[in-house]
Amino acid sequence: MVRIAEVGVWWLVLTGVWVLTVSTVSTPELLAAAVCALPCAVVALRARRALGARWRVPRAVLRWAPAVALGAVTDTVRVLLAGTAGGRVREVVLDEVGARGSAAQDTYRALATVAVAATPGSVVLDERGGRRLVVHALGTGRPDVSRVVRS
Repeated sequence: MVRIAEVGVWWLVLTGVWVLTVSTVSTPELLAAAVCALPCAVVALRARRALGARWRVPRAVLRWAPAVALGAVTDTVRVLLAGTAGGRVREVVLDEVGARGSAAQDTYRALATVAVAATPGSVVLDERGGRRLVVHALGTGRPDVSRVVRS
């Protein structure tokens, strides 16, 4: 039963990602999203099991949502106005959440990577040692999502 629920969650998330990336949402697009997301959801479950990863979302992650949403808007404006020249590479040290290799730590690290990369002005280049993300940022400004995920 847990596997079916996990496939269902992956299916919804992947269908949502598809729908968010199309310019016009129509019935054929929704159908294509639903059909294509199902085998991808099954593969996602199998990949997670093969890697031995477990997921337990820490409460701190819920505080990131406003900063990620606002950061996406402000970074879009910043990139459109300033362009993509320059930028800098830096390391972001993540908090310890649970024991190393625990479900909470794995989930925290994965969601922190997604949150930092969700803004147009940042990309995660690498992960070092399980607690450090190497991030390339085009500019700085508020909110700094990489700073939000550290606390």
